[in-house]
Amino acid sequence: MKVSLLMSLSFFIVGCGGGGNSNPSSTNTGNFNLVGSVPGTLIEAFGENGSYYKSTSTDDGTDRHPFSITLKQGVAYYLFMTVNEDTLQSITTPIEFIVNGVNSYRFTANTDIMIDLGHLNLYTTRDDAGGNDADNDGVLDLHHPVIVLSGLNLLSTPTATTTWDHDNDGIHNRYDNDYSGNNDDDGDGVLNPVDVNPNNDESDDNNFPFYLDRNNNGYLDEDRDRDSYYDDDDDRDGYHDDDHDRDGYHDDDHNRDGVSDSNGSYAEVEGIITAINGSLITMNVIRREYTSSLPLGTLVVDATRAYFEHTSLAFLRVGHYIEVEGVYNATTRRLVAYEIERE
Repeated sequence: MKVSLLMSLSFFIVGCGGGGNSNPSSTNTGNFNLVGSVPGTLIEAFGENGSYYKSTSTDDGTDRHPFSITLKQGVAYYLFMTVNEDTLQSITTPIEFIVNGVNSYRFTANTDIMIDLGHLNLYTTRDDAGGNDADNDGVLDLHHPVIVLSGLNLLSTPTATTTWDHDNDGIHNRYDNDYSGNNDDDGDGVLNPVDVNPNNDESDDNNFPFYLDRNNNGYLDEDRDRDSYYDDDDDRDGYHDDDHDRDGYHDDDHNRDGVSDSNGSYAEVEGIITAINGSLITMNVIRREYTSSLPLGTLVVDATRAYFEHTSLAFLRVGHYIEVEGVYNATTRRLVAYEIERE
């Protein structure tokens, strides 16, 4: 088991760009870049949707090799750097960021920004790492801290086991030697059927099919708590519980829109809140997409299990303009929200 603590190394003060918050973005579909220099290194980022990105630093004849890695905005990531890759002295370092005195190894960015991490003075051999790799597996037990002035959004450090960290030791499953999982080819904890990149293919675009992620935010529409399981996957096998033929669709999803036909049809709406009663939001719909059965005008939105972007249910007020995506049921005339964003 690894221990997530700050390494006793010198900090590096870096950064540029905007501020941060505690949740990954829902609607950003662009990219952001991390740049810096390292002593000859493989850079890898693992997303909580199963995405995988890698880059290799450029040998420019100095001891500070520049690197750049491009990541999709809004997805939560873990960053690792490996020196002397594929040798007996290979040493992999998990990275932890510090923003305004808060530290976390989970991060994202919500704007098209380039963040300069400066020079990371990583260990270059296992001998150098010494006691910081107690089990001598080539993966450091401690995170390398990098202070970032702004630009990154640090996400809360889990207090319990997660899909991506099976023993909550701070080390992503991919680099945790005591993790093993079935139906998980890349060993990241995200099961193959719901992994956006199940083989960690560096040439993959790391995007789900459109019917699974309509707003291209990097997360499954029907995974509102973003734990990398469908909301209705009670047996945790990576499939909808009513997908008995395991083709990736609800068994009654005859129009192949990613929604069970008995629940309704996928819809996106925009409009102004006219009333709030508990978790039920009444709004005046000004714009709609993806379904003609949903009329403009008054609509009741069930926000019981919705993911909120840039707001929360408690902060919504009558008169606020919101965007909602979810499933509209023409019989009940309600929209069960996947996600709600305040404009």
